[in-house]
Amino acid sequence: LVAVFREITDTDNNWNLIEGVASNLPGPIFRRIQHSDGTLQFTYVSDGLKRFFDLDPDAVKADPDYLIRSIHPDDLQGWRDAIEKAVETMTPHDHQMRVTGEDGQTRWMRAIARPHRADNGVIVWDGLALDITGQKRAETERRESAEQFKNLLEAAPDAVWITAGDFIVYANTAAARMLGVDDPSDLIGKTNAGITDSDAMEEISHQQSRLRRGERLPPFEIRWRRQDGSDVDTDTSVIGVSWNGQPAILTIARDITARKEREAQLRQAQKMEAIGQLTGGVAHDFNNLLAVLLMDLEQLSDGQTGDETEQLLEEAQD
Repeated sequence: LVAVFREITDTDNNWNLIEGVASNLPGPIFRRIQHSDGTLQFTYVSDGLKRFFDLDPDAVKADPDYLIRSIHPDDLQGWRDAIEKAVETMTPHDHQMRVTGEDGQTRWMRAIARPHRADNGVIVWDGLALDITGQKRAETERRESAEQFKNLLEAAPDAVWITAGDFIVYANTAAARMLGVDDPSDLIGKTNAGITDSDAMEEISHQQSRLRRGERLPPFEIRWRRQDGSDVDTDTSVIGVSWNGQPAILTIARDITARKEREAQLRQAQKMEAIGQLTGGVAHDFNNLLAVLLMDLEQLSDGQTGDETEQLLEEAQD
């Protein structure tokens, strides 16, 4: 009797220990039995199933289909396939799926279990289920935010590309057009050195170094090189961003080639105007001087006689 009492007491203490540990875990723990005919049985499910997923642990132990019915229809086959593969390979089962609780709320569950074969031939799974709803929501928000970010960049009229680890990992359509390639994908994998000359690359490296030091940089003028070898003048800005969790640099380049040409034409026109004004001023001063000389010649001719003298004065006036 003492031995039996001690065995019962030890068992109770073990279950108390398990319940105490389970209550501090970030999700319910469970033991699932898979019989030789494929049927499932849950012999233990902690109270965390109710706390995290609003599903009744006792109902799961009484009827395994209770849990199966809670699995989202779109995820059910994937769950079955994952279990089947784990049984075939006897490797840990790690699967994500949506379940709907008794409160009608759908949550994301990550079920992790390691199978082993018992002496009687049944497969025993001891596992943990985690509520990853918040993580999934954050992933969705990041994915949507990234998609919106790309849509904004694609709609931008200026050339935009992102470099990570010195290589271009993204380019918009305007960048492809400005740099003379057929498609933005043609720029992926290139470096900035591949789309500019050595002098411009030195300036770009300098600006990127300033950016890494945390400085705020104003736009700067630089020439990028098109695929055909011609250059394009730009106002370029560089901004520090994150790409797939890694530091990256976003480059925005505005083509100012047409503006540069207009500025050159304006400077030429201003130069010609200045020359015209100078020429006009010299001509005016010369005419004034000439008028004085003509007046002197007229006065001189009035006081002179003789055919030879008059002929010389007439020639000078002409």
